[in-house]
Amino acid sequence: MLGTKPGFSFLEIVVVLLILGLIGSVIIPNLQFRAADYQRKELVQKLGALVRAGWQQALQSQQLHRVWFDLKTKIVRLERVIEPRGEGQKPRYEPVNVAYATTQFTLPDAITIKQFFIQSSDALNQPGIKVESVWFYIVPEGLVQEVIINALDGNDIDPKGQAHQFSLIVNPFTAQLSLYESFSKI
Repeated sequence: MLGTKPGFSFLEIVVVLLILGLIGSVIIPNLQFRAADYQRKELVQKLGALVRAGWQQALQSQQLHRVWFDLKTKIVRLERVIEPRGEGQKPRYEPVNVAYATTQFTLPDAITIKQFFIQSSDALNQPGIKVESVWFYIVPEGLVQEVIINALDGNDIDPKGQAHQFSLIVNPFTAQLSLYESFSKI
């Protein structure tokens, strides 16, 4: 053992690099597969939290709230209704700020909303009307309008080259959001 130098031989280093390369070739494709649906799952989490925050705020304040989607800027925001002061005036809306939840977020660019059913009517696809914003209400009694949002995820492309279809459905009684992996209809 005299005359040996401490350290790694070239062969040991090559073997370690080979093992790391094999592990990387298995893990990296799996990470890329997960990344395809990351924004969709994040959207479900953010929208679900926003709807639940609005539901809690409506119950606590006994005021009408709405979840507002600005389709032009892709902003989703929780707002509360301010009653008009005089007759003939329309109600106004103001953003809600809650310390424990996000009450505004931006839709990812890869997500495209195709249909927005509110109470069985598609608010986006009205003949002759260009819709720039859409919303649904949360009433003070704790009920949410029936809502189905059908959308496409441009980050998740199938082998035929088409974007992944999914639906978000709001339970009107519990304000819970469910994700379905295909378009839904009422």
